[in-house]
Amino acid sequence: MSRPRLHVVTTATIMFAVWMETLLPVNALNDPDHCRNACYQLNRLIERARRNPNNVQSTFLSNCYSKCLPGCGIQTMNRYRIVGGTDASECEFPWVVGISIGSNFCGGAVLDNLHILTAAHCLRDRRTGAIVDISQVLVRVGSSQMSRLQVYRVAKMDVDERHVRVINDYDVAVLTLAVPLVYSECVSPICLPEVWEDPKKAEFCVAAGWGVEFQSSDMLTANLKKVTLPIVDNSVCERSYGTRYVNWLKFCAGNFMDGGIDTCQGDSGGPLMCKFGHRYVVSGIVSFGSGCARARYPGVYTYLAHPDILFYIKRVMGVN
Repeated sequence: MSRPRLHVVTTATIMFAVWMETLLPVNALNDPDHCRNACYQLNRLIERARRNPNNVQSTFLSNCYSKCLPGCGIQTMNRYRIVGGTDASECEFPWVVGISIGSNFCGGAVLDNLHILTAAHCLRDRRTGAIVDISQVLVRVGSSQMSRLQVYRVAKMDVDERHVRVINDYDVAVLTLAVPLVYSECVSPICLPEVWEDPKKAEFCVAAGWGVEFQSSDMLTANLKKVTLPIVDNSVCERSYGTRYVNWLKFCAGNFMDGGIDTCQGDSGGPLMCKFGHRYVVSGIVSFGSGCARARYPGVYTYLAHPDILFYIKRVMGVN
């Protein structure tokens, strides 16, 4: 049986869309918002022209957005400066994801269209310490609203073999998705830090997640929450936790003297995002704490700029 030929108009429309797509990198440099709007218009052209449903449309839209993205760590919508303890706007942090692990929940961050960063302890059974079965792990992306998140399955889990339970040294893991993410205004990557990059030198740092708002609660929030967190010197944080728990593999963030702002259960594995210039960098991973928002016990984060941790992540991703 011969294959059906594309209608002449359909072919011409797709060729026009492809030709227009070649101009996007120039538009991305001059006017990113116009570039993204062009993606939508070109996508509509293909949607009207094509006859048989397939994955061409989603692939085109993802490629189109990739060309329009001005790089990692850039918010695709205009936002005001972050303040503590409030709801995040829709798609305000397009790299923040939720991760369901059986009945448990953690956060994570998009590193590229295949790799998700999270904490090693999120992928271990709380009782036995064994790594959970991959079939239990689902990545949820694409919205600040829990009910609107899209689900992706995981093809591979890389949990740092050096991870030490209890003290959570090397609390880092990378998930490889079974299907690449489709980039959009609500899905884009965050930047990895430079080696030894100091989060204290950032304009500010913010954590975001769907975790519980109070330690006594067991209900996740319906909308992504965000909170700005000051970085606490390790020398100060060690006074509360001791040098066994706080070392060069970690750093602390929160209001040391008064408490009141922190990450909590359900936020583990999520990114601490620090603003350097116009870009967000994932400086830390939510790791552990003594309670939530307690005075003198700020949250403890995996220090991603430590070369032992940063190079591990890049090796898993296959980048230099």
